[in-house]
Amino acid sequence: MPIKVSQLATRTITAPFVYEENGERKTEQCRVVYRALTDKVRQQIDALPKDTTDSARAYLRIVLHALPDIVTEDGKPVEITDDFLRDHLDVTNVAAIFDAINEDVSPKKAPSKTSKSGS
Repeated sequence: MPIKVSQLATRTITAPFVYEENGERKTEQCRVVYRALTDKVRQQIDALPKDTTDSARAYLRIVLHALPDIVTEDGKPVEITDDFLRDHLDVTNVAAIFDAINEDVSPKKAPSKTSKSGS
């Protein structure tokens, strides 16, 4: 089966989103679609100012493509805009998306399980 070029452009992962429903804090795994880290995307990331208080959001402005499970009040998919990132995603959810993307791009190896026998 051939792979379409458009299938190379994005990756889909999940991240834990924190939200409130009827005054109760909940966490739900939501899909995150991000742009594959091509040379072009990496150049855009490299051009970002370093060590700013908004560096995670600036990174997401470049790589975040869609949040299919997050919808507006009328049920339409949210648009990933500066206003959305600034006004609707708190630091917990920004960090969750950022961490999930970074883990997908550079997965941490699980520590090897070695058993020590001793008496």
